[in-house]
Amino acid sequence: MLLIVLQIGNNKLMYVSIVTAMAVFHLGTIEEYYLGILELPMINAVDDGSIFLIAIWIVAGSMGNVKFAHNVCNGRWLHINGIDQLTVG
Repeated sequence: MLLIVLQIGNNKLMYVSIVTAMAVFHLGTIEEYYLGILELPMINAVDDGSIFLIAIWIVAGSMGNVKFAHNVCNGRWLHINGIDQLTVG
C-alpha cells in the first residue's frame, strides 16, 4: 500500500521494499517460535515503522499522492483523453 501511495511502480525498488518489510516480520516470527518469547528492544521496526507509514499516509491524504510523482514529458502526443503528463515515481 505504501508503494502505491509513493507511486514507486513495478521495478527493483518495489521488490526490495516488499522483501525487506516481510523479512522483519518473518524473522520475528521465527525468533518467537524457536526461543518461545519475542523480546523487542525499545526502538524496533514494528512500532517505529508504523509511525513512519502513518506519517506518509497523512501527507499523501492531505496533499495527494501526485506530490511524490515527477513529470517526465508532455503526454499530449499520445492523444488519450485525460493524459497530459507522463510521470515517474
